[in-house]
Amino acid sequence: MMAGHGPGGPEVAVTYTLRLADDADPTEVTVVTPAFDSAFRFVDAYLATGAGELGESGRALALVGDLGSGKTHLARSLLDRIARSREDAILLKLDTPHSEFGFLFRNVLLEQFGRERLHDLVIDYYAQVTAERIGEEEAGPELAEEIRQGLIEGTLDPRKVVEHFHLTKGVLQDELRRMLRHLTEHSTWATALALMVMDELADDVWEWLGGGAPSDALRERGINRRLLTSADAYHTLSVLAFLGGRMRRRMVLVIDEFEKLLGGEGSAHENAVNSLEELVKVFIDSQGLLVYCGPPDSLTLVSRGTLQRTRLITPSPFTREQATLLIANRGRRVTPPVAESLVEMTDGNPREILSLFRRAEAIVSPNGRPVTAGTIKEAVRQRHEFPVDQVRTTVRRLLEDSGLDFRSDVVLAADTDPIDFWVRYADGRAAVAVLITRSLLSAGDDVHLERRVAAANASGLPCELIAVVNGHLTTSIRAGVSNLVGRQPILFDVQEFGKRFRATLETAIRRLAASADESVLDGLRERMDRLSRQQSATQNMIDQLHESMAGRLALATGPYEADEEVLDLPPGVAEQFDRASALTESTGELGGLLQDVFDNPAGGERSLRARRRLVSRELIEAAGTTMVQRLLVQAFRTRVAQFLGYAGPGGLTPDEREELQAICRTFEVTVQSLPSSGLSAAPVRAPEPGSRSPGWEDRGRALDELGRRVLQGVLMSARS
Repeated sequence: MMAGHGPGGPEVAVTYTLRLADDADPTEVTVVTPAFDSAFRFVDAYLATGAGELGESGRALALVGDLGSGKTHLARSLLDRIARSREDAILLKLDTPHSEFGFLFRNVLLEQFGRERLHDLVIDYYAQVTAERIGEEEAGPELAEEIRQGLIEGTLDPRKVVEHFHLTKGVLQDELRRMLRHLTEHSTWATALALMVMDELADDVWEWLGGGAPSDALRERGINRRLLTSADAYHTLSVLAFLGGRMRRRMVLVIDEFEKLLGGEGSAHENAVNSLEELVKVFIDSQGLLVYCGPPDSLTLVSRGTLQRTRLITPSPFTREQATLLIANRGRRVTPPVAESLVEMTDGNPREILSLFRRAEAIVSPNGRPVTAGTIKEAVRQRHEFPVDQVRTTVRRLLEDSGLDFRSDVVLAADTDPIDFWVRYADGRAAVAVLITRSLLSAGDDVHLERRVAAANASGLPCELIAVVNGHLTTSIRAGVSNLVGRQPILFDVQEFGKRFRATLETAIRRLAASADESVLDGLRERMDRLSRQQSATQNMIDQLHESMAGRLALATGPYEADEEVLDLPPGVAEQFDRASALTESTGELGGLLQDVFDNPAGGERSLRARRRLVSRELIEAAGTTMVQRLLVQAFRTRVAQFLGYAGPGGLTPDEREELQAICRTFEVTVQSLPSSGLSAAPVRAPEPGSRSPGWEDRGRALDELGRRVLQGVLMSARS
């Protein structure tokens, strides 16, 4: 499911590893496109490559395209094709990796690989070592050859052969360890894996690979360090790839939205990029296949070495015929005009085609009418357009914040719709016309916009134009609208619109200032007037906020504070929540700043300094975001406590583990979807110019990682 938006709010996917899950046969709904043909040929060539050969097994595969273009579906189809061709293939999949790789490996990939599969692989290697030790003196020439063949083919258990012929276990296990060390080039992992032939230590080794503390038995054999870092996870995955590859087991790893693994800055990003490059090399060397999916700009994150070893495949937009087949595969029929409209409205994006068609069906279903091209356009408007008052109020607020002098609903010509906002510049000698329009979907939809542009251009004043599209703008007419207004139109949304509008408005003002013949004094007077209007708008906002903040905070925080005393959590988990709660207790700073505003407001230095620091609306938005974060942490804490209450003592069942992962994942997705003007983007109390509030980036990062830390803490407490 793709995260969408619209008047009803965002649609956020909260699945953990479900997009690549095996819940349906992808071949039943697949429309085979050129991208599918290319990917299938690549995989077929990879599977046909023999031991020691390179061919297509000497490359990774990258599926690159926009959201909804079919990358995930193609990846699932490749996994299905490989599974049908090679039943012994090891198939691993990682979906939307929001957490760091170490956590994902231990809780997702290692579980998919499976303890029994790993144990069987180690036994296969032990069988090879044992086969080399069976001589004619132990069993005679014919029987010895038969036993060796049975060991190599896997029909005989090497442990039983060792017992029957009284072979020295210690010598064989040393040889196994040397073999594994030679194959994996990691001595600690080789030592641990060799111990899996001993049934009494197999669980200890598996727990250690999953990040658990080494048992006393492992410590006695030199294994003392826990595997908790991302580097440890990459090493372990490399070892598993080598183990499978040397036994001719094709290991395939698909990473969807791989760019999330490479996020971060500085050394963290560099280490992730280098680890991915090393992983690609390991999979190639072991005849495995690494498939990673991401948007086009994600390729800028990977190293040149990785790209040189990667085959790139990009899904192309759907045609009218492919859109018709896509709908038909789901039991529906569409006419050619409807299919054409679906492709035009979505730029041929298959996920968007399906979503738009379902919305159109919902429109006509009450009265049984068929879906038409007109219904498709109606569905587009329903999905993308916001209430007109919301758009106008947002633009008005942004103009007030800018401090510019403006008028609304200005009529410049008879029989022409008014200009939504007319921004005066240089005492009315120039202007910026802000024009709000509904969705522009096809030729002719922009006729009203054209008339208003003509009226603005005929005003006799130097005029800059800004078009705000409330809804959808199709690619087919985007260029025409851009040429009409002289710049790219701005699509309205609830997240990025403010930033884009402010930047566009400032550019327009600078162009007017550059073209105007004004003196230095005129420019200074214009800036002073603008600053005065900004301060007036800010003072109004502060007055309103001061009257309502205390009551709202008390209303919002009451229920959760009352529940804190009854939350029963393991000490380590409770400590994580306490730390997170402390990080969000920052609204008091804003309250103190507001008190400073009214400290001798007639001209006191503290009041003036506080008013200057409160001039930006982002500061107020940061306070609201911080409050939501605090309530979200409290709700998360309550939910985890409820889960532990009915999960009961002892280890978690697979279903309980999956539920806990979903709870923690939901928190991660929710906290990351909050506006960036909160703790992760700005401190609640604005710093003095040139200074930085200590640790505010760390506070945001701590909230992003809380879900992962709580999951680890609960799992560790359940094991102990």
